[in-house]
Amino acid sequence: MRAWILALAALACAEPPPGPEAPPPQARPVEVEQPTDRKGLVQVAGEWEMPFSDPASMDELAVAVAGFDTLRPPEQKLLYRVLNVVPAACAPCEGKPLARCAVATPPGCENVPRLVQRARRLILAQEPAEKVREAVSYPDAWADLPDDRAPMLDADGPVRVVVWLDPTSPFSAAATASIGKMPASGVSLVVRYHVSPDDPGARAVALAAIAASRQGHGLAFLQAAEAWRAGARDARREGRDPFADGGLEGVAAMVSADGFDVERWRADRADAATSAQLEADIELGRATGVRSVPTWFVDGYRLRGAQSDLALGRVIGLGLDDAAASGGG
Repeated sequence: MRAWILALAALACAEPPPGPEAPPPQARPVEVEQPTDRKGLVQVAGEWEMPFSDPASMDELAVAVAGFDTLRPPEQKLLYRVLNVVPAACAPCEGKPLARCAVATPPGCENVPRLVQRARRLILAQEPAEKVREAVSYPDAWADLPDDRAPMLDADGPVRVVVWLDPTSPFSAAATASIGKMPASGVSLVVRYHVSPDDPGARAVALAAIAASRQGHGLAFLQAAEAWRAGARDARREGRDPFADGGLEGVAAMVSADGFDVERWRADRADAATSAQLEADIELGRATGVRSVPTWFVDGYRLRGAQSDLALGRVIGLGLDDAAASGGG
Protein backbone atom coordinates (compact mmCIF):
# COMPACT_ATOMS: atom_id res chain seq x y z
CA MET A 1 0.00 0.00 0.00
CA ARG A 2 2.75 2.39 0.93
CA ALA A 3 4.57 1.72 -2.36
CA TRP A 4 1.34 2.46 -4.28
CA ILE A 5 0.93 5.84 -2.50
CA LEU A 6 4.54 6.79 -3.22
CA ALA A 7 4.03 5.95 -6.90
CA LEU A 8 1.00 8.22 -7.13
CA ALA A 9 2.93 11.08 -5.50
CA ALA A 10 5.79 10.70 -7.94
CA LEU A 11 3.37 10.74 -10.84
CA ALA A 12 1.74 13.96 -9.57
CA CYS A 13 5.13 15.72 -9.31
CA ALA A 14 6.32 14.73 -12.76
CA GLU A 15 6.33 17.37 -15.54
CA PRO A 16 3.65 16.90 -18.22
CA PRO A 17 4.81 15.96 -21.69
CA PRO A 18 5.53 18.91 -23.95
CA GLY A 19 2.58 20.11 -26.06
CA PRO A 20 1.56 23.10 -28.21
CA GLU A 21 1.84 26.49 -26.48
CA ALA A 22 -1.43 28.09 -25.47
CA PRO A 23 -2.02 31.55 -27.02
CA PRO A 24 -1.59 34.51 -24.63
CA PRO A 25 -4.85 35.86 -23.22
CA GLN A 26 -6.31 38.71 -25.28
CA ALA A 27 -6.94 41.99 -23.46
CA ARG A 28 -10.61 42.94 -23.54
CA PRO A 29 -11.45 46.61 -24.06
CA VAL A 30 -12.97 48.26 -21.03
CA GLU A 31 -15.65 50.81 -21.78
CA VAL A 32 -15.70 53.74 -19.41
CA GLU A 33 -17.84 56.83 -19.35
CA GLN A 34 -15.82 59.79 -20.62
CA PRO A 35 -16.02 62.83 -18.35
CA THR A 36 -17.06 66.11 -19.95
CA ASP A 37 -16.28 69.66 -18.99
CA ARG A 38 -18.84 72.44 -18.48
CA LYS A 39 -19.02 73.08 -22.22
CA GLY A 40 -19.83 69.44 -22.89
CA LEU A 41 -16.51 68.63 -24.60
CA VAL A 42 -15.14 65.19 -23.83
CA GLN A 43 -11.85 65.06 -21.95
CA VAL A 44 -9.84 61.87 -21.48
CA ALA A 45 -6.49 61.78 -19.71
CA GLY A 46 -5.40 65.18 -20.96
CA GLU A 47 -6.61 64.57 -24.52
CA TRP A 48 -9.81 65.96 -26.03
CA GLU A 49 -12.38 64.40 -28.27
CA MET A 50 -13.12 66.52 -31.36
CA PRO A 51 -16.84 67.39 -31.33
CA PHE A 52 -17.02 68.72 -34.92
CA SER A 53 -17.60 66.76 -38.09
CA ASP A 54 -15.15 68.69 -40.28
CA PRO A 55 -11.97 69.50 -38.36
CA ALA A 56 -9.27 71.33 -40.29
CA SER A 57 -6.23 69.22 -41.09
CA MET A 58 -2.70 69.87 -39.96
CA ASP A 59 -1.72 70.68 -43.55
CA GLU A 60 -4.50 73.28 -43.84
CA LEU A 61 -3.42 74.96 -40.62
CA ALA A 62 0.21 74.97 -41.74
CA VAL A 63 -0.84 77.14 -44.69
CA ALA A 64 -3.40 79.32 -42.88
CA VAL A 65 -1.68 80.07 -39.55
CA ALA A 66 1.18 82.57 -39.55
CA GLY A 67 4.18 81.16 -37.70
CA PHE A 68 2.88 77.58 -37.69
CA ASP A 69 6.20 76.32 -39.07
CA THR A 70 8.12 77.88 -36.18
CA LEU A 71 6.39 75.57 -33.69
CA ARG A 72 7.93 72.25 -32.73
CA PRO A 73 5.89 69.16 -33.76
CA PRO A 74 4.33 68.67 -30.27
CA GLU A 75 3.38 72.36 -30.22
CA GLN A 76 1.86 72.09 -33.68
CA LYS A 77 -0.19 69.12 -32.55
CA LEU A 78 -1.44 70.99 -29.48
CA LEU A 79 -2.43 74.02 -31.56
CA TYR A 80 -4.17 71.69 -34.01
CA ARG A 81 -6.18 70.03 -31.25
CA VAL A 82 -7.08 73.27 -29.42
CA LEU A 83 -8.32 74.96 -32.59
CA ASN A 84 -10.37 71.91 -33.53
CA VAL A 85 -12.22 71.52 -30.21
CA VAL A 86 -13.10 75.19 -29.59
CA PRO A 87 -16.21 76.58 -31.32
CA ALA A 88 -15.53 79.57 -33.55
CA ALA A 89 -16.73 82.74 -31.81
CA CYS A 90 -18.21 84.50 -34.83
CA ALA A 91 -21.64 84.22 -36.46
CA PRO A 92 -20.58 83.11 -40.00
CA CYS A 93 -18.71 80.13 -38.50
CA GLU A 94 -21.41 79.10 -36.03
CA GLY A 95 -21.27 75.35 -35.46
CA LYS A 96 -17.73 75.07 -36.82
CA PRO A 97 -14.41 74.67 -35.03
CA LEU A 98 -12.09 77.62 -34.70
CA ALA A 99 -9.61 75.76 -36.90
CA ARG A 100 -12.02 75.56 -39.83
CA CYS A 101 -12.81 79.27 -39.48
CA ALA A 102 -9.09 80.07 -39.34
CA VAL A 103 -8.63 78.34 -42.70
CA ALA A 104 -11.53 80.17 -44.38
CA THR A 105 -11.79 83.44 -42.34
CA PRO A 106 -15.07 84.61 -43.91
CA PRO A 107 -16.26 88.24 -43.62
CA GLY A 108 -17.57 88.81 -40.10
CA CYS A 109 -14.84 86.68 -38.53
CA GLU A 110 -12.03 89.23 -38.52
CA ASN A 111 -11.39 88.32 -34.87
CA VAL A 112 -10.27 84.78 -35.67
CA PRO A 113 -6.63 85.41 -36.69
CA ARG A 114 -6.05 87.25 -33.42
CA LEU A 115 -7.46 84.33 -31.42
CA VAL A 116 -5.28 81.87 -33.32
CA GLN A 117 -2.18 83.93 -32.61
CA ARG A 118 -3.17 84.14 -28.95
CA ALA A 119 -3.28 80.34 -28.78
CA ARG A 120 0.09 80.11 -30.56
CA ARG A 121 1.63 82.67 -28.17
CA LEU A 122 0.44 80.80 -25.08
CA ILE A 123 1.69 77.49 -26.46
CA LEU A 124 5.12 79.01 -27.08
CA ALA A 125 5.04 80.26 -23.49
CA GLN A 126 4.46 76.63 -22.42
CA GLU A 127 1.15 77.42 -20.76
CA PRO A 128 -1.01 74.41 -19.78
CA ALA A 129 -3.17 73.07 -22.58
CA GLU A 130 -6.41 73.82 -20.72
CA LYS A 131 -5.38 77.44 -20.20
CA VAL A 132 -4.73 77.78 -23.94
CA ARG A 133 -8.14 76.34 -24.65
CA GLU A 134 -9.93 78.63 -22.19
CA ALA A 135 -8.15 81.69 -23.57
CA VAL A 136 -9.78 81.25 -26.99
CA SER A 137 -13.21 80.03 -25.81
CA TYR A 138 -16.10 82.49 -25.70
CA PRO A 139 -19.78 81.73 -25.01
CA ASP A 140 -21.14 84.28 -27.51
CA ALA A 141 -20.33 85.32 -31.04
CA TRP A 142 -17.98 88.21 -31.65
CA ALA A 143 -19.52 91.51 -32.79
CA ASP A 144 -17.84 94.22 -34.85
CA LEU A 145 -19.24 97.30 -33.08
CA PRO A 146 -19.09 100.71 -34.77
CA ASP A 147 -16.51 103.19 -33.57
CA ASP A 148 -18.76 106.26 -33.37
CA ARG A 149 -18.46 107.39 -29.73
CA ALA A 150 -15.74 109.35 -27.97
CA PRO A 151 -14.05 106.87 -25.60
CA MET A 152 -13.36 107.35 -21.89
CA LEU A 153 -10.26 106.32 -19.92
CA ASP A 154 -7.46 105.75 -22.46
CA ALA A 155 -8.69 106.96 -25.87
CA ASP A 156 -5.82 105.13 -27.58
CA GLY A 157 -6.06 101.99 -25.47
CA PRO A 158 -5.65 98.76 -27.46
CA VAL A 159 -8.45 97.00 -25.55
CA ARG A 160 -11.91 98.31 -26.39
CA VAL A 161 -14.65 97.92 -23.78
CA VAL A 162 -18.25 98.85 -24.65
CA VAL A 163 -20.94 98.57 -21.99
CA TRP A 164 -24.67 99.18 -22.17
CA LEU A 165 -26.12 100.64 -18.96
CA ASP A 166 -29.37 101.90 -17.49
CA PRO A 167 -28.27 104.45 -14.86
CA THR A 168 -31.45 103.78 -12.86
CA SER A 169 -31.00 99.99 -12.78
CA PRO A 170 -30.15 98.34 -9.44
CA PHE A 171 -27.17 96.77 -11.22
CA SER A 172 -25.80 100.11 -12.36
CA ALA A 173 -23.86 100.73 -9.15
CA ALA A 174 -21.80 97.52 -9.47
CA ALA A 175 -21.13 98.17 -13.15
CA THR A 176 -20.03 101.75 -12.50
CA ALA A 177 -17.78 100.53 -9.68
CA SER A 178 -16.21 97.96 -12.03
CA ILE A 179 -15.57 100.69 -14.58
CA GLY A 180 -13.82 102.72 -11.91
CA LYS A 181 -11.43 99.81 -11.26
CA MET A 182 -10.39 99.39 -14.88
CA PRO A 183 -6.83 100.37 -15.73
CA ALA A 184 -6.60 104.00 -16.82
CA SER A 185 -3.99 103.01 -19.38
CA GLY A 186 -4.73 100.49 -22.11
CA VAL A 187 -8.54 100.41 -21.97
CA SER A 188 -10.67 102.47 -24.33
CA LEU A 189 -14.13 102.60 -22.74
CA VAL A 190 -17.42 103.50 -24.39
CA VAL A 191 -20.65 103.68 -22.38
CA ARG A 192 -23.93 103.25 -24.25
CA TYR A 193 -27.44 103.29 -22.84
CA HIS A 194 -30.30 100.83 -22.96
CA VAL A 195 -33.49 102.06 -21.28
CA SER A 196 -37.15 101.15 -21.56
CA PRO A 197 -39.33 103.51 -23.62
CA ASP A 198 -41.93 103.13 -20.88
CA ASP A 199 -39.62 104.57 -18.22
CA PRO A 200 -39.33 108.35 -18.67
CA GLY A 201 -37.20 108.66 -15.54
CA ALA A 202 -34.55 106.28 -16.87
CA ARG A 203 -34.59 108.06 -20.20
CA ALA A 204 -34.07 111.43 -18.50
CA VAL A 205 -31.00 110.19 -16.61
CA ALA A 206 -29.55 108.59 -19.75
CA LEU A 207 -30.00 111.86 -21.69
CA ALA A 208 -28.33 113.77 -18.86
CA ALA A 209 -25.36 111.37 -18.88
CA ILE A 210 -25.01 111.64 -22.67
CA ALA A 211 -25.11 115.42 -22.39
CA ALA A 212 -22.35 115.30 -19.78
CA SER A 213 -20.25 113.10 -22.06
CA ARG A 214 -20.31 115.90 -24.66
CA GLN A 215 -17.93 117.73 -22.31
CA GLY A 216 -15.85 114.67 -21.48
CA HIS A 217 -17.54 114.23 -18.10
CA GLY A 218 -19.74 111.23 -18.83
CA LEU A 219 -18.04 108.88 -16.38
CA ALA A 220 -17.90 111.54 -13.65
CA PHE A 221 -21.62 112.18 -14.12
CA LEU A 222 -22.43 108.46 -13.82
CA GLN A 223 -20.39 108.19 -10.63
CA ALA A 224 -22.07 111.28 -9.20
CA ALA A 225 -25.49 109.89 -10.13
CA GLU A 226 -24.74 106.68 -8.21
CA ALA A 227 -23.66 108.70 -5.18
CA TRP A 228 -26.85 110.76 -5.38
CA ARG A 229 -29.07 107.69 -5.62
CA ALA A 230 -27.26 106.00 -2.74
CA GLY A 231 -27.97 109.06 -0.60
CA ALA A 232 -31.65 109.26 -1.54
CA ARG A 233 -32.67 106.46 0.80
CA ASP A 234 -36.10 107.87 1.60
CA ALA A 235 -37.05 108.17 -2.06
CA ARG A 236 -35.91 104.64 -2.82
CA ARG A 237 -37.63 103.25 0.25
CA GLU A 238 -40.90 104.92 -0.78
CA GLY A 239 -40.58 103.85 -4.41
CA ARG A 240 -40.07 107.40 -5.71
CA ASP A 241 -37.66 108.45 -8.44
CA PRO A 242 -34.55 109.76 -6.63
CA PHE A 243 -33.66 111.90 -9.66
CA ALA A 244 -37.05 113.67 -9.86
CA ASP A 245 -37.72 117.15 -8.47
CA GLY A 246 -34.35 118.61 -9.31
CA GLY A 247 -32.29 115.50 -8.63
CA LEU A 248 -30.44 115.72 -11.93
CA GLU A 249 -29.54 119.33 -11.20
CA GLY A 250 -28.14 118.13 -7.90
CA VAL A 251 -26.02 115.53 -9.69
CA ALA A 252 -24.74 118.20 -12.09
CA ALA A 253 -23.77 120.36 -9.13
CA MET A 254 -21.67 117.50 -7.78
CA VAL A 255 -19.71 117.42 -11.05
CA SER A 256 -19.34 121.17 -11.51
CA ALA A 257 -16.21 121.35 -9.32
CA ASP A 258 -14.31 119.59 -12.13
CA GLY A 259 -14.95 122.38 -14.63
CA PHE A 260 -18.32 121.04 -15.71
CA ASP A 261 -20.36 123.66 -17.61
CA VAL A 262 -23.88 123.29 -16.21
CA GLU A 263 -25.44 125.76 -18.66
CA ARG A 264 -24.04 123.91 -21.63
CA TRP A 265 -25.15 120.62 -20.06
CA ARG A 266 -28.73 121.89 -19.81
CA ALA A 267 -28.72 122.92 -23.45
CA ASP A 268 -27.26 119.57 -24.54
CA ARG A 269 -29.91 117.68 -22.58
CA ALA A 270 -32.60 119.35 -24.67
CA ASP A 271 -30.71 118.98 -27.95
CA ALA A 272 -32.33 116.67 -30.52
CA ALA A 273 -28.90 115.19 -31.25
CA THR A 274 -28.73 113.88 -27.68
CA SER A 275 -32.08 112.11 -28.09
CA ALA A 276 -30.90 110.72 -31.43
CA GLN A 277 -27.75 109.35 -29.78
CA LEU A 278 -29.82 107.59 -27.13
CA GLU A 279 -32.09 106.06 -29.76
CA ALA A 280 -29.05 104.93 -31.75
CA ASP A 281 -27.63 103.24 -28.63
CA ILE A 282 -30.92 101.43 -27.99
CA GLU A 283 -31.22 100.32 -31.62
CA LEU A 284 -27.61 99.09 -31.79
CA GLY A 285 -28.12 97.23 -28.54
CA ARG A 286 -31.13 95.41 -29.95
CA ALA A 287 -29.18 94.53 -33.10
CA THR A 288 -26.28 93.07 -31.12
CA GLY A 289 -28.34 91.07 -28.63
CA VAL A 290 -28.46 93.45 -25.66
CA ARG A 291 -31.47 92.27 -23.69
CA SER A 292 -30.52 93.33 -20.19
CA VAL A 293 -28.18 95.71 -18.44
CA PRO A 294 -25.34 95.73 -17.97
CA THR A 295 -24.12 94.01 -21.14
CA TRP A 296 -20.39 94.20 -21.81
CA PHE A 297 -18.39 93.79 -25.00
CA VAL A 298 -14.64 93.41 -24.51
CA ASP A 299 -12.87 93.60 -27.87
CA GLY A 300 -16.19 92.57 -29.40
CA TYR A 301 -16.84 89.56 -27.13
CA ARG A 302 -20.15 89.82 -25.30
CA LEU A 303 -20.46 89.21 -21.57
CA ARG A 304 -24.06 89.26 -20.43
CA GLY A 305 -25.20 90.64 -17.10
CA ALA A 306 -23.25 91.66 -14.03
CA GLN A 307 -19.61 90.57 -14.23
CA SER A 308 -17.15 90.25 -11.40
CA ASP A 309 -14.02 92.36 -11.49
CA LEU A 310 -12.10 89.09 -11.83
CA ALA A 311 -14.04 88.03 -14.94
CA LEU A 312 -13.68 91.43 -16.59
CA GLY A 313 -10.02 91.66 -15.63
CA ARG A 314 -9.28 88.25 -17.14
CA VAL A 315 -10.75 89.15 -20.56
CA ILE A 316 -9.19 92.62 -20.54
CA GLY A 317 -5.85 91.11 -19.53
CA LEU A 318 -5.93 88.71 -22.48
CA GLY A 319 -6.47 91.66 -24.81
CA LEU A 320 -3.66 93.66 -23.23
CA ASP A 321 -1.30 90.69 -23.55
CA ASP A 322 -2.26 90.30 -27.22
CA ALA A 323 -1.53 93.97 -27.84
CA ALA A 324 1.82 93.79 -26.06
CA ALA A 325 2.83 90.70 -28.03
CA SER A 326 1.98 92.38 -31.32
CA GLY A 327 3.82 95.59 -30.38
CA GLY A 328 0.62 97.59 -29.88
CA GLY A 329 0.87 98.11 -26.14
